[in-house]
Amino acid sequence: MANDVVFRPDWSLTSVSGAATIAGGSGFFNDGARVTDVAAYRRNVGEQAVQNVLAPLAEDERADLDASLAELPETIREAFRAELQMGTTGSVRAATEAEIDRFAQDEAGALCVKEWRGKSARNVAIVTMRLKRTMKTMSPTDREIAADWFEDLEPEARAAVLKELGK
Repeated sequence: MANDVVFRPDWSLTSVSGAATIAGGSGFFNDGARVTDVAAYRRNVGEQAVQNVLAPLAEDERADLDASLAELPETIREAFRAELQMGTTGSVRAATEAEIDRFAQDEAGALCVKEWRGKSARNVAIVTMRLKRTMKTMSPTDREIAADWFEDLEPEARAAVLKELGK
């Protein structure tokens, strides 16, 4: 395992040695089956994220969120899907107290900050970065539609989305 580029037991990929990767002999970049494993892994990450968002919501809130998502244009849903499949990020600059306070002005943000407590600076920074990254992939019209959609969600549903983005 010392030569493994990545060792994550939760990944469905086989370990690839650094030397084989550099030499191109591992087949990692040109073997369709292994690339499919990466795609399947990403889909699973996205599907789990969606389940994490829906799980804490009451049944009627889950149904409302699901229905509202179905009404969004495909381009927006694809942007959301791509971000959720990316998974979390490793490093961000911690949010300042002012950024945390601004985030907590919204009822959903306040729910998140209350739950996150000592991790608020990191999580607020991650949420902010992921939201910016997602919105940057959208057209101006899609950004406006997505922002309106998010603002129209119930606070508990917005908080569930934010909590998942902040993981």
